[in-house]
Amino acid sequence: MVRNASGGGTRLAWSTAAGVSRAFGKITLGVEAWGEVDDDLQAPTYQASADFTAAQMVGENTQLDAGVHFGLNRQTPDAEAYVGVSHRF
Repeated sequence: MVRNASGGGTRLAWSTAAGVSRAFGKITLGVEAWGEVDDDLQAPTYQASADFTAAQMVGENTQLDAGVHFGLNRQTPDAEAYVGVSHRF
């Protein structure tokens, strides 16, 4: 449940994602589709995106990540890129 824009009450908002990935040695490539519906009576939003990701293991405990996010409608940001580092302790 999400708070209404007016601050009084809540409403249902939901999202879903589906993705696939494939490892090629220490590199993993992936693609994902994402959607969100927020039926606020004052400000409804409907967003959808496609994401393309890549990850590479560096050693046994560190992973480098990068991706690009493309909005599929006007309510979703056009394009965003991201990078990240994960380390297992």
